[in-house]
Amino acid sequence: MSHLYALLREFYVDPLHLTVFFLVFIMLAAFGIQLFLCFRAKALWLRFSLPVLFLGLFVLFIVLGMAHSDFERLAYFILSVLTLAPMAGCGAGWGIWYLIQYQHKS
Repeated sequence: MSHLYALLREFYVDPLHLTVFFLVFIMLAAFGIQLFLCFRAKALWLRFSLPVLFLGLFVLFIVLGMAHSDFERLAYFILSVLTLAPMAGCGAGWGIWYLIQYQHKS
């Protein structure tokens, strides 16, 4: 039994590291989707759809957090913070797209 415990201790991952990994994964996924939308979508509304969706979720979670109390409020504020990572990914996608467009024009 002690060998199994030692083996499991080797593969233990701190929950904080898992949270950071999750946020980075979500941010990179939003970055890739936003970059794809910026380069392939011709309609401007389609390019803005992903950041507007995440901004709407952020505002919704903030409003729901204000309307509730105690642990529900904490849960909604945590969800609102989790929507900031994909919004940052979308912003990075817009920034990279703008820089590439700027390089092509000059």
